[in-house]
Amino acid sequence: MSKEPTLYTQRLILRPLTPADAPAMFSWTGDERVTRYTSYSTHRDLGQTEAWIRAAVEDPDKWTWGFALREDRRLIGVGSMKPAADAPGFWEIGYALHHDFWNRGYCTEAVRALLDYARFFLGVRKVCAVFAVDNPSSGRVLKKCGMRFAGSTKFTKSDGSQTFHARRYVLEWPLKPDLVRAPLQDSDDPADRDGPTYDWEAQYRELTKDLKEPEPDPPIPFAEAARLLGHQTDDDDGDR
Repeated sequence: MSKEPTLYTQRLILRPLTPADAPAMFSWTGDERVTRYTSYSTHRDLGQTEAWIRAAVEDPDKWTWGFALREDRRLIGVGSMKPAADAPGFWEIGYALHHDFWNRGYCTEAVRALLDYARFFLGVRKVCAVFAVDNPSSGRVLKKCGMRFAGSTKFTKSDGSQTFHARRYVLEWPLKPDLVRAPLQDSDDPADRDGPTYDWEAQYRELTKDLKEPEPDPPIPFAEAARLLGHQTDDDDGDR
């Protein structure tokens, strides 16, 4: 059984990936418009996508969801998060979306759900993401989700084929990491086949109603955040 629960947003179902998703996923992992700035290079055959799914599903430290449309269950994207290898204490989030569904708000909607799950159910307090300077649209998604510029860095594709100048965005929540609970279970009632739209804030208020909210951590200046992450600062966030 997958560790990832099925999550619902207004227009999407975020669900665990399965081997059967490979053909649908290959429609964007094999599209250079989508993979130009991803951490993996363009997949040349279905087997590469099958291997990618297998590795994601079997990684105990990585949480991965497929993004499917609620209206017809079509798989249009994927997102994942895991402890960041180069930023202790942070979890890193990444995502990709089929080119036909760009500029419709789907990615922002999905990333917000992943961040909410990390915050309310996994007890994650610090999240980061890295995107190529030449891909500012990804940065705009992160900004819409409340993340902020923390420094300049670089990243290299997993096969070593390309290295990109990049920017790192971060988000921190002043919440106790032990305030977590099991996710809601999907309904077995056929009438609920579309699933609920989770009210994350209401769930969290119910969870913490008898607890005193901790004092907010003071905001970390960009320069200090960049120092902690070991990167140079850059006053321009690249999204203008």
